[in-house]
Amino acid sequence: MQTFIRALLLCFILQFCIAGVGQLSPAASGEHNTQANSIDTVGAIVGVYEDAAGHSHGFYHLVQDFKKINFPGAKSTEILGMDDRGDLAGDYTDSDNVVHGFVRDHNGFHSLDFPGAAKTFVRGENIGRSVAGYYDDKSGQRHGFVLREGNFSTIDHPSAKSTVVTSINDDEEMVGWYVDAKNVTHGFLLADNNFNDLDVPEATATWPSEISESGWIVGTYEKAGAKHGFQLVDDKFIFINFPNADSTEARGLNAVGDIVGCYKVGDSLHGFKLKDTLYTAVDVDFSPPPTSRRNYLIFGGVILAGIVLVTGIYRIYRHDTAPPPINGPVVD
Repeated sequence: MQTFIRALLLCFILQFCIAGVGQLSPAASGEHNTQANSIDTVGAIVGVYEDAAGHSHGFYHLVQDFKKINFPGAKSTEILGMDDRGDLAGDYTDSDNVVHGFVRDHNGFHSLDFPGAAKTFVRGENIGRSVAGYYDDKSGQRHGFVLREGNFSTIDHPSAKSTVVTSINDDEEMVGWYVDAKNVTHGFLLADNNFNDLDVPEATATWPSEISESGWIVGTYEKAGAKHGFQLVDDKFIFINFPNADSTEARGLNAVGDIVGCYKVGDSLHGFKLKDTLYTAVDVDFSPPPTSRRNYLIFGGVILAGIVLVTGIYRIYRHDTAPPPINGPVVD
């Protein structure tokens, strides 16, 4: 019995060590280059990170918890958008290195390919299940698209060599960017079938990323060779720069005005969240949060107390049921 108790105690100690400290930090296990791409009203964030081998994976982050999200069987996965239902949009690369778009709802993953396209990228979905994104045709030309009620439609800016649609809101307004004949990148807002150019003043390139239900827009612009984030509210530009970063990109926003994106320091990308005026870094971390470690300690204490109790009961039982001592023969 004592051997059994010692073995049980040893197993618990090993389990505690593996569970509590066995999950590696990003630096140790190779997760890096985090990009926060979308945020919902409750503050959940989705995006992309790279593993040590350079493969992309999607992630979901709420409070301190990170969860990996991969399209089944894919070599790499990118999560680019999320709505308040929790539905996801993005793209994945299959075993033949072909890029497909997808959405994920409560029924699971659904692959999406624009008919005849070489590559398809899905960027977002609205409450009416309209899906927006872009695709590359067989010649490598890039076009925007929208999928409504099972029907695909191509979206090309009239002055564009290539067009990218990045977001669609519940009013069917879309934002994105296009490249003109001089290879200059411009942003646009597409509303009521009319294109409106959207360029940050004095920028050499503008990339809008998302439009909210209230019409607020976030994105990225380039000036003097550096990238900066922006928010457009009531025709007023608000500029977004993560403190001490070499560059900043704004990727998504929610209904209450929280913004997510990524910033670069040296060769490394990091995600961020901007709430009011407070910037918070977001880097994928699969190690247990402090509360989990505390739970393991509590669980460990309960197990140890149980072992002590069982040992005590066993000793009492053994004492009460022990046979009387055997008297040896009397020797005169």
